[in-house]
Amino acid sequence: LQDDRHRRRAGRLMNERIRSILSDVLEMPAHDINEGLSAEQTSSWDSMKQINLMMALEEAFNVSFTSEELKVRVFDPPHCL
Repeated sequence: LQDDRHRRRAGRLMNERIRSILSDVLEMPAHDINEGLSAEQTSSWDSMKQINLMMALEEAFNVSFTSEELKVRVFDPPHCL
């Protein structure tokens, strides 16, 4: 039970961190960011912002995206990252 609570809390913290990164990179209020957000509906989300977003996520979570993962299809929504 305690492990489940810990996982849920960690998941919430990760979501908050991702929302904060999206807010900073896309220059929009965090309360406007939700799971349905997409580049198609966000005028400030261009190819340069996509690159900045990927770099910010790599730095924040100490991960590296492969060149295949960096190929942007039609900018997937944040919950697909």
